[in-house]
Amino acid sequence: MRVEIEHQEHTGSPLVTAKIYEGDELLETLTLCGTDDMDDADFETMALETYAAHQVPFVIKPPTQAEVIAKYESALDAHLDSVARLHRYDNRFTFALRAGFDGPYRAEAVLFAQWMDACNVAAYALIAEVKAGAAMPTIEEFIAGLPAFTP
Repeated sequence: MRVEIEHQEHTGSPLVTAKIYEGDELLETLTLCGTDDMDDADFETMALETYAAHQVPFVIKPPTQAEVIAKYESALDAHLDSVARLHRYDNRFTFALRAGFDGPYRAEAVLFAQWMDACNVAAYALIAEVKAGAAMPTIEEFIAGLPAFTP
């Protein structure tokens, strides 16, 4: 590979155009900004390093099944918490906890705890299907497919 450096008219930091060739074939043209102490050899090195860095294939690693399932479990927890907050509770735990105590909130809390269990059963059945190879719905479809809470 060879690099041709052309200095640009520019005030401030040095600016060059670097053309990178393989034989007679132009592979890349880069515009590089350097420092006052850089010479053509420094710009050639910068051009080749920049070119090499851009030739590395960009690979997007798909998430593991465990990572995907963790996102769905987190979405389930967030959904349960949001429903609890709609009913004046801090989260699913404080709402379900009231089911164990006599008082004015017990009936609603028992319904919530039963609903939460139904959501967990549905969610973990779906996760088992996915582990077995079924396609995973979007998070929105996953949440929409859960039972509705009707106190």
